[in-house]
Amino acid sequence: MTFPPRPRPRDWAPLAATDPLPGDPVAVAQEAKRLRDLGAEMRAQIATLRRIGEDDTLAGEFAEKLRSSAADLAGRLEKAVGRYEHVSGHLEKWAPELTGYQAETLAALDKAKAAEEIRGAAVTTGPDVPAVQCAVDDAECMLRQARDQLATVVETAQRRGREIADLIDDATDDDVKDGRWDRFKDLVARNAGWLKGVSDALSLVATAVAVSAIVVAVLAGSAVPGVNVVIWLTAGAALGHGLLAVEGSGSWTSFGLDAFALATFGLGRWAAGGVRLADANTRLAAAAAARTGARRAVLEATQIRRLRAARVLADPRSSAAGRRGAQAVIDTAHRSAARAGARAAAAVRAEPLPQVRGMAALAGGNVDVARASQRVLAFRSQFATHAGVQAASSQVEALRRVGTISFSAGTVVDLSDKGSTVTRNFFARETGSGW
Repeated sequence: MTFPPRPRPRDWAPLAATDPLPGDPVAVAQEAKRLRDLGAEMRAQIATLRRIGEDDTLAGEFAEKLRSSAADLAGRLEKAVGRYEHVSGHLEKWAPELTGYQAETLAALDKAKAAEEIRGAAVTTGPDVPAVQCAVDDAECMLRQARDQLATVVETAQRRGREIADLIDDATDDDVKDGRWDRFKDLVARNAGWLKGVSDALSLVATAVAVSAIVVAVLAGSAVPGVNVVIWLTAGAALGHGLLAVEGSGSWTSFGLDAFALATFGLGRWAAGGVRLADANTRLAAAAAARTGARRAVLEATQIRRLRAARVLADPRSSAAGRRGAQAVIDTAHRSAARAGARAAAAVRAEPLPQVRGMAALAGGNVDVARASQRVLAFRSQFATHAGVQAASSQVEALRRVGTISFSAGTVVDLSDKGSTVTRNFFARETGSGW
């Protein structure tokens, strides 16, 4: 792993008094490698102990004790080695992420220092000159942007750092004692009857909700709380069926079908979130495009008048009254352009969600997602030449298809599972089995 050679500066003015995001990614990566190598060495020792435990060439009482001790120690090390592997993996993720966050803080610092240089040069030249005042304003804007950028990066990095720390705490806070797994399996076995009933009931309710969401969406075009409810119900069913399968009282097939349905519903929810994000980003880009277009139209309409006014301002023979009038013409044009841009942007931001019916309402199993994707496509068509709008909306069609296919596939699999369950239960009752 390579890291940028640029060292962390000591002077963070005008952004901060000290380094806002200290840390050494290289040291983190080295520690991750050390733990990974230690885990690999432990794996090798475990393999050696298991070979000893499986060696039947030795005979005698000592041989039995040696094999038993070797197998027991291998089992204990197997539980402990996961700590090193998990911590190493988390540190390997954090090292490049920290590098990226620190690079972003340096970029913010560069922008702030550039703003300071511009402002200092402007003050030296003379702040009363209009062009210099514009440069000072731009420098102030750059400085604010740099400070906002730094605050965002530091907040994101600290939040991610806490997440990594929590993961490491979880990895090191395990219990390397024997017996809990056996006690857990016994607990599941004692409660297998009602656990199976609850799991099957949750699965049936999840299917009913999913089918209801499809029917209501297609016929009425109305949103129902389908996907979230289905996901939670299916997760509960998968948990129950998984516990039963691990203990031996259930079928891995039922768990696999629940897990597949849960994965597809989750993928559909992810796609729905992507559509909503694309809708928000596209509306922002479209509002900016509308603002720019409206301002440009007003400025183009007043171009001749502004040119005439500019010539009056440039002419040293112009009277003071003439200069005031010319400046008023220019100011009025710019204010009119700003108002027109604000109105156009507000109209785009207030654009309502369109109505959808039929199969189009099944995007991601959520009518609101379908409506959002339709609005994105409308903006995409309206601002076909605007790069920002096109970039923000580029993935919405693919996300919509993923959502539709995922939710439909999850529902079909859920229905298949229920059909097989009903069939097995019917034949079990007919034959008098206790399945």
